[in-house]
Amino acid sequence: MKKLILISITIFANLGLFAQQDPMFSQYMFNYMIVNPAYVGSRDVLSVSSLFRKQWINVDGAPQTMYLSADMPIKNEKIGVGLALANDRIGIENNTTISGMGSYRVRLTNDLLLSFGLSASTNVYKAAYSDLQSAKTGDPSLNNNLYSKLQFNFGSGIYLNNDKFYVSVSLPHMVNNKRIKTDTLSNTKQKRHFFLGAGYVFKISDVLALKPSFLYKYANGAPMQLDINANLWYANLVGFGLSYRTGDAFVPMFEINPIEQLRIGYAYDYTYNLKRIGVSNGGSHELFLRYEFGKNDKKMITPRYF
Repeated sequence: MKKLILISITIFANLGLFAQQDPMFSQYMFNYMIVNPAYVGSRDVLSVSSLFRKQWINVDGAPQTMYLSADMPIKNEKIGVGLALANDRIGIENNTTISGMGSYRVRLTNDLLLSFGLSASTNVYKAAYSDLQSAKTGDPSLNNNLYSKLQFNFGSGIYLNNDKFYVSVSLPHMVNNKRIKTDTLSNTKQKRHFFLGAGYVFKISDVLALKPSFLYKYANGAPMQLDINANLWYANLVGFGLSYRTGDAFVPMFEINPIEQLRIGYAYDYTYNLKRIGVSNGGSHELFLRYEFGKNDKKMITPRYF
């Protein structure tokens, strides 16, 4: 219970002071629709992906996040459509979000595409205030066992890509929804998060490819955060990578493509900045799975790295 209370206090402090509420994934580069709706349909087939993240092992109430998505192109691949389900649990909080996404793709050259994306989402926010302890006896904010709120939001993004590179700019949610408003707990809002990312593939040899990428994240009132990543691929079958997240963690990762349709990835976050959460932990584990339907030789003349 002491650990749960500590984590909950830390979370509420972060919400009030730093405004970083979006779920975080280390393997975002394998499914960019997590941060940009303009990505949907870009893989040219029906793609089903899932991510599961268990953060800060051995800490009670630590974040645990699940993300499940499906997207595909339609209308001669000019339009992309997608659907995503996300669940994010942190301490006493539980967020469940269902998002519908669409993109319109413009072919600038034979191999260069510019996509514009929009998303609409429904979020169910729940908080079990009765699990917290207050220094104020009889605190009315903690009388109810469960606080629940239904909220709606919208997002937008732009995605420029070909087989060798991508550039992404997005605002996943545009409405600053109010989350908590009580006499004793922090008055918090769902802050807008801005994302800027890019990646490129360098062909080292016929079987080796290096794929560096970065993701810049900003929220009003929060410190800037930058993810820098590099993955080395062998024969488009197996990849090894390393990420650095400013002020937070180093992330070794591994990805394997056992068959053409299936891709499996794993990442481990080593948190070097323990002051950020105030407690020691066993790092974070993250598993990624993707299966693609309808792949064929015609579509796969050039391996897809993004």
